[in-house]
Amino acid sequence: MGPRILLFMLLLPVVEIYLLVAIGHATSYWVPFAIVIGSMLAGTAVVRHHGLRAFQRVRQDMAARQMPADSLLDAFLILVAGLLLIFPGVLTDLVGIALLVPPLRSLMKRGAKAWMQRHVEIHVARFGAPFGASGGRGASSAQDQIIDARVVNTRVEDAP
Repeated sequence: MGPRILLFMLLLPVVEIYLLVAIGHATSYWVPFAIVIGSMLAGTAVVRHHGLRAFQRVRQDMAARQMPADSLLDAFLILVAGLLLIFPGVLTDLVGIALLVPPLRSLMKRGAKAWMQRHVEIHVARFGAPFGASGGRGASSAQDQIIDARVVNTRVEDAP
């Protein structure tokens, strides 16, 4: 996995520069500059506006005593989209824009959830009130929830 990431990190800037130069040759020299600066401004606006809204949804879920898993994943994907828009390049902009489209983002959320189910093991334990505090009837209805998580697989393996 390490060599693939290194190769990707080396090839992505080369492809991005090639695409910007090709766009400059096909149109005018100022168009790639406009694309880079425009996408940076759009990325910062996305991170500020949509990111704040996503984190407000997280707070609302927590205030309603619900697990904010979907809201957190949305906030993370919106943050990634904004960062991809800030990076100069055409491919990163396209991926960032795709992450801002709600149906495509929900598809990515589904994929992330499936990956987590395959690679993360979660244990939940509940503890009630101390002995005798609930009148001897067992745990009270206002229980604390402790989640113990352990990563099962830390590397991605190719299928044979």
